[in-house]
Amino acid sequence: MIPLIIVSLGLSGIGLSYVAILAPYQRIFQVFAIVMLMWAHYRMEKQVMSRRRVMFIWAATVMVMILTVSPLLTRLLF
Repeated sequence: MIPLIIVSLGLSGIGLSYVAILAPYQRIFQVFAIVMLMWAHYRMEKQVMSRRRVMFIWAATVMVMILTVSPLLTRLLF
């Protein structure tokens, strides 16, 4: 309920204005995400995990790879 009120008041843009502060650290976040996914895939091979958890790990992997490659694709296409 509260997020709906905040969005309707237009205050969500205030939070988005601070995202530019994190831009210099983008590569660090990407490397951290890839390392954590590598660790998750390593654990997935060594331990028996539920199907739901395996699907979540693969979905996260696809999302991280798409978000990592998207700046390159936008520069090539536009």
